[in-house]
Amino acid sequence: MKNITFKNIPDNLYFKVVEWKGKLRCATWQDFLEKVIFVLEESESTTVVEQASERA
Repeated sequence: MKNITFKNIPDNLYFKVVEWKGKLRCATWQDFLEKVIFVLEESESTTVVEQASERA
């Protein structure tokens, strides 16, 4: 298993991610990432991916 470390994350981004982790009822960060990736993969033909790509 790989470990991921994020450094220098702005507070507002961190708190948004923690909020969504709770909304998705994820016990672990791995569970959160799996759910986010699942939604993105299922949404490939919708505007979700397009909107996320525009913000990146």
